[in-house]
Amino acid sequence: YQRRVHGAMNNLALIFLHGDGGTKKNVSKAIELLEKSMELGNDESVNNLANIYYNGNGVEKNVLKAIELYEKAIEKGNANAMNNLALIYQKGSQGDKKKKKKKKKKLCVD
Repeated sequence: YQRRVHGAMNNLALIFLHGDGGTKKNVSKAIELLEKSMELGNDESVNNLANIYYNGNGVEKNVLKAIELYEKAIEKGNANAMNNLALIYQKGSQGDKKKKKKKKKKLCVD
């Protein structure tokens, strides 16, 4: 039951983020819902929050914060976050070369 509630919070946040279905766009409400869902353990909410910071969608763009959030989502097993973080490193847009090397080593699987 809780998983569905967290998923619903995530979906509602995306509706506010994009202003879908006639809903007025409200990025701050979207972030609030994503953070609450994240606190309740929804890994996709963490990934979506990271996307907001990476793209600067209604907030100041913050790649390092996005990386931190992607890593949290990865720890919860979120495959989308793994892909998103890999793309950041591939593009070299993480903003910190030393952190990039450290994180690459951390993500290696034997």
